[in-house]
Amino acid sequence: MAAANLVTKQVATNVIVPLIPKLLDIFRKDEVIDILWTSPGHSAVSILWGAFKYESGEKKQFTIKGKPGFVQAVLKDLNKKGAYNVLSNGGKA
Repeated sequence: MAAANLVTKQVATNVIVPLIPKLLDIFRKDEVIDILWTSPGHSAVSILWGAFKYESGEKKQFTIKGKPGFVQAVLKDLNKKGAYNVLSNGGKA
């Protein structure tokens, strides 16, 4: 898999953070979360214990860094466009 992409507030300009979480984020530290996102049409098939593999659809790995309200808004947006798995929750940055 390719290197992880870093998603920050400067990159994800189309993500809208609601007003209350935005105000609470003033007092919170940044979070760092690694995400594996798959598109709705993604499928993976493995035959003979992984000797042959076939994948279709889109699969990307992201690192999201920002205030908790921003991170939740990005996860909500990713969930609308596909499915995601949290690979690691690095906690506070």
